[in-house]
Amino acid sequence: MCDLYVHTSTGGAIQAWIAVDNLQWMSVDLEHPHPYLKGYVLNFCANGEPSWVKKDTVRTYKGRMKKRERKPQQDKSSGPSSGPLSTPSK
Repeated sequence: MCDLYVHTSTGGAIQAWIAVDNLQWMSVDLEHPHPYLKGYVLNFCANGEPSWVKKDTVRTYKGRMKKRERKPQQDKSSGPSSGPLSTPSK
């Protein structure tokens, strides 16, 4: 078992520390490897709660975020054409 301490500042910045073997606190960042569970890394949920997830899961989350960032740009580019209008012939 390990201890994880998380502090969220009023500005929303998250700081985290983990207690290492000699009971010293070590600062950790996002994707810090779990001390005992091989393949698991530290992640923070949208609400700021910490969770240990598989590294592949973090990759999936990042891909989804990039896709969401691109979507508004795609919506703008798929709008009405700015080219000349054609009028129906009689």
